[in-house]
Amino acid sequence: MGKVRQIFIWNGEQDLGPFRRDELVEQLRGGAVLPSDYYYEEGMIGWERVARLPCCQKFLATDAQKQMLSRMGVEYNEFLTKDDVSSVLENQPATNRQLALLQYLGLSTPLGVTKTDASEMIEKARSDQSLGERFDRWTVDRLDLQPDLYASERAAFKSRRAADLLSEYEQFRRESRENGLNFPKLKLLDVEDFVSKLDDAKPGWDRDIRMTLFDHLLPAIERTQR
Repeated sequence: MGKVRQIFIWNGEQDLGPFRRDELVEQLRGGAVLPSDYYYEEGMIGWERVARLPCCQKFLATDAQKQMLSRMGVEYNEFLTKDDVSSVLENQPATNRQLALLQYLGLSTPLGVTKTDASEMIEKARSDQSLGERFDRWTVDRLDLQPDLYASERAAFKSRRAADLLSEYEQFRRESRENGLNFPKLKLLDVEDFVSKLDDAKPGWDRDIRMTLFDHLLPAIERTQR
């Protein structure tokens, strides 16, 4: 049976070990030994970083994780571990979108609330039946209450309102024909012009496109046919 190689560790303050390879893996898993520590085993010329050991590779952060942190503007070194990444993510501050939703729901947030904590608060709120209607309204309300945070979503919603209203009208028109009623065919350009006028006269009309059909579009059509 071959001789079991012993690995010695120096963490900058004290000697640790010696460890067998499997024992070192457990030390790495528990955080007692870090990739940035130094190791030495018989036959080496000098000390090397633990990160260079093959058994340490699975504890180091992946390239994808490093790229993610770079996009987030988080600085890191070559000894970054998967646990370090998890810790960074868990301690990231709550996003402005999370804080806006929590405020809208009437939930107070502690100073320095993290992204993870905010996410858990939101998920817990979703199970509260008394907040169900509030969550539903947020989908539309957020576009006007937080125009900067939801600029792209707001622009997309605004751009499709006329098409959505026309679609509702065409469905109503088909159903009306089955009942012997005849409503005129509208062009998208006509509805876009109508929507523009509604924006000036009835801010917030687009919270319920279907109700707009009955409350505004159909009455306007009837007036033009008199």
